[in-house]
Amino acid sequence: MQLNIFFQVLCTEKLDYDEPLPEEMIKTWNLIFTELRPLGYIKIPRCYFYPGSSRIDAQLHAFGDASERAYAAVMYLQVAYDDGRIEARLITSKTRVSPTTKQTIL
Repeated sequence: MQLNIFFQVLCTEKLDYDEPLPEEMIKTWNLIFTELRPLGYIKIPRCYFYPGSSRIDAQLHAFGDASERAYAAVMYLQVAYDDGRIEARLITSKTRVSPTTKQTIL
């Protein structure tokens, strides 16, 4: 999301293609990529249900949030098994940068 917001700010600055970035934008760029580096080690299981155990309950959990700069939603499946274990699996997520033009909800 930070990269999308950075790109939106970059587009609003209307810099020429060959023009160097301002110092503050270079710092932001470097910070974003420093924070992204550990994400290469994240593993997301694709199987929603643990094999070999009986399910006793399954719940769908959805969350959303928004700010002036972006909005996002995520959905998880929480499963309870007969051995007492409870696991949550990511189903989907979506993020968007807010439009540059102001919008209102009537």
